[in-house]
Formats: sequence, C-alpha cells, structure tokens
Amino acid sequence: MIPCKNFPFCRSYPDLSYFDNAATTQKPDIFFEKLQEGYKKYCFPAQKSRYFLAEIAAEYIERLIDKINNFFILTNGQKITLASSATVIAASLINHILTASEKIPTILLHIESHTCITESLIHAEKIGKCKIIWFDEKKDWTEIINENEEATAILFPAISHITGKKYFSSSTKENQITCKKELLFSKKGPLIIIDGCQLLPIEPITLPNFIDAFFFTAHKMYGPYGLSFCALSDRILKNFRPLVIGGNNKNILEEDNRLLLYPESVDIPSIYAFYEIIDWISENIYTKMKMEHLSFFTKKLHETIASNKRYHLISPQETNSIISFYDSTIHAHDLAEKILHEGKGMVRSGFLCGTTFFEKKNLPAVVRISLGIQNTDHQIENLAKFLRKK
Repeated sequence: MIPCKNFPFCRSYPDLSYFDNAATTQKPDIFFEKLQEGYKKYCFPAQKSRYFLAEIAAEYIERLIDKINNFFILTNGQKITLASSATVIAASLINHILTASEKIPTILLHIESHTCITESLIHAEKIGKCKIIWFDEKKDWTEIINENEEATAILFPAISHITGKKYFSSSTKENQITCKKELLFSKKGPLIIIDGCQLLPIEPITLPNFIDAFFFTAHKMYGPYGLSFCALSDRILKNFRPLVIGGNNKNILEEDNRLLLYPESVDIPSIYAFYEIIDWISENIYTKMKMEHLSFFTKKLHETIASNKRYHLISPQETNSIISFYDSTIHAHDLAEKILHEGKGMVRSGFLCGTTFFEKKNLPAVVRISLGIQNTDHQIENLAKFLRKK
C-alpha cells in the first residue's frame, strides 16, 4: 500500500486509522501541492471571460475530460460531461427521465441505490410522476430488463456503497450478458444508468456502447470535492438539459454538450489539481499488486468478523474493500464509538445513505469498514484485534 506518511491526515492523527474511504478518501500530499499551485496560477472564471488566462484555465476542463477518458473511463460512443457533484448528476438524470417521456415512466430501481436517487423517485411516485419496480441482489440487472422491456430506465450501482457487492464492471463482457441483445444494441430498451462512484476507486471501466449514463465523483478517488463526471450516450444527450445553468453560460452550454452539467462556480484550481494527480492515482491504484493487497486486507477482516458470533455480516464474502455488519448486542453507533476509542479506527455507522435498502430488508443500522490505499498492515491488525473480542 502507499505509505501512510504521504497523507497529511496520517501525520495529523498518527494514532488513528481512517476506514471510511467509501464516503470520501483522504488526500495525498501531491494533491495539496497541485491544488495550491492551481490557485496561484489558474484562479480565473473559465468560459465567462475572453482574456487569455481565463481561456488557458478553461483548457484544463477539456484536458481533464480527455485524461479521464484515457485513464478511468474508456467510452464507446458516450461523451464525458462535468458537474459539481454526483448528486447534481443524479438529479439531472432523474429530471430527464421524468420529463423526456410523454407517458408516466416506469423505472427499474435497485434497492442499494444511493438515497439521493431512491428518495427523489419515491417522492415522484407518490405524486404520480413515475412508477418504480424495485429489484435487489437476487436478480441480475439484465434479468429485470428482460422482464420489463417497456421500462423507461434502469438505475443501479456498479458496486454497492452499502454491502460492497459488485454488479457491473469491465468483466461484464457482451457474451456474458443475458439481456435480449435487441434491447441493448438497438437502443429500444430502457436507459441504462449506472452509479460508478465505488467502482472507479477500485478499477477502471470500459463502457459498452449500450450504457447510457455512468457517473463518478473525484473526492472518492483521492481528488477534490465539488468535481464529478458522467459519461452520457447520444440517446440522452440529444434532448438532455441540466438543472443548473449559471451566469451567461447558456449559449456555450448548448454549443458544447460536453459541458452540459457545467456549474456556475466551477473551481478551475481543483480541476487543475485533479488533472495533475491522475497519473499518481493510476500508478497507485490500478496495479495488480495493490489490488491484491487490498483484497487480502478485506478478506482478512471479513473472516475475522464472520468468526465472531456477535456480528452479523450483510456484505458477501467476495466484497470489494467494503464490509458492513451489525452487532446483535449494541447499536451500530455505540459499536463505532468503541472501535474509535479501543481500536483507534474511524468507521461509518448508521444507514449509509441507503435508507430504502434497510427498510426493505428490515435490517438495523450497521457499521461499515471501507479500506483505502493508505491503510497499513498495522492498522488492519489493530482493527482485527478489536473485532476478535467476544
């Protein structure tokens, strides 16, 4: 793994271990160096002014999008757009689904989708704006499409932020897809929208051409807050309009749909910093050795939790750096406090921005451990030692 000393958090809190990487990642020194450099050199309002420094700053938007296309998301006909957050992207996509069709849309929705998606659509259904068909881990997304050919859209996570279960990745080859081919390749089936926020911190993605939207956020990838991306298909882009258009950018946005989700207050220094650290991210995340190390840590903690009869796992054995469980004797928040004070570990507790999942599964609040590349053998062993206590 990457030396913890390369992260300011580790130097500021040397006795603590950070295990909430699914929520946001800690940032390495190189990020803060590049962010400071960006504020010194490129603190200009891109696209709103014609002086040359603003235009140079704006070039970093295009350069960043191109670099993401090369390192993180290999598109196949989709265009990558920029937004201030994954929530803005989700809201814009939901708005598109609810308004683009003349009839009431039917939406296939995975119960492990983020609360910002599920709660918005539950409200829309209550006021008669859509119909939701729920599905879970027992049914593959291709199966649910086969059963609902007339659905308007399907939304699901590539990796669940609740259980860590993987539902979509580059290993989902065309010849493995059981969905009726004509629904995918003729573009007559439902819009396929995937939340990739937990997948890209683990591995890059090659998108098949039938994926209509795939989004992720930089702050979960050792980058800044306020910067997210979405690969959109022509099927969406041809009549897609964002919820937020700021300043006098409207004409520019309509001319270049790569910037359709462009917020008024886009932070060019953050864009510059993320652009500059992408090579570092790729070198320190997407290597076989580092992924095997992370997988080993995850498996070790999963086995430790499974061996303690007090604990009940909701994450599968083959999880992806995320492990969620609950203690039958105390509340999740109390367990998280004990882990902090006795195990020196910072973990997430509660309903994990997944209230719908917990309600439908009738589950209590849980503790979630999510690992990052800065976590060390010593930190994992300290956490495992606490979890072994009967």
